[in-house]
Amino acid sequence: HRVKNNLQTISSLLNIQARNTNNDETKRILTNSHNRVLSMAIVHEMLYAREDLSRIEYKEYVTQLGKFLIESLNKEDKKIELNIAISNIKFNIETSIPLGLLISEFITNSIKHAFLNKNSGKIGINIEKVDPEFFQLTLTDNGIGYNKELLCENPNSMGFKLIANLSRQLRGTINKTTSEGNGVIYVLKFKEI
Repeated sequence: HRVKNNLQTISSLLNIQARNTNNDETKRILTNSHNRVLSMAIVHEMLYAREDLSRIEYKEYVTQLGKFLIESLNKEDKKIELNIAISNIKFNIETSIPLGLLISEFITNSIKHAFLNKNSGKIGINIEKVDPEFFQLTLTDNGIGYNKELLCENPNSMGFKLIANLSRQLRGTINKTTSEGNGVIYVLKFKEI
């Protein structure tokens, strides 16, 4: 409970700082950090609501996380549909947090960048066990794809670095398909930590 309370306190402080700054870049950084901390707090909240404190029902967690992100980031009220395909999979907290942060980063990027000049969009999250040792996470959106010029200008953005680091933390390999105009697909093959 102490961890959850501390995360919520940090999240609140970041949120207050974001509201009290006039600098758009600072506000964006603080809001992104607030959402990352909140995604960790949701994991802890779900753990303590269960009898089994060691495993999290992952579909329920991703559904709750996705709804929160869409509600807090979809400022233009676009119709964003979240398609979640996760069978009866439970992960421990060591896997749940980095995987949740990676999913949160993808959803955040999709909401902010994928549906420019569109009134609606779809974000897909699929997790399946592909063999006795490995799981596969597939993240998709039907947005505008990566703008190659922006990608070349900022290949070391915090989001890209975070996704790469979280993939390594999950002892996984990640591949992304970048196609301007045809959405984005990330496929992560990973092990439970």
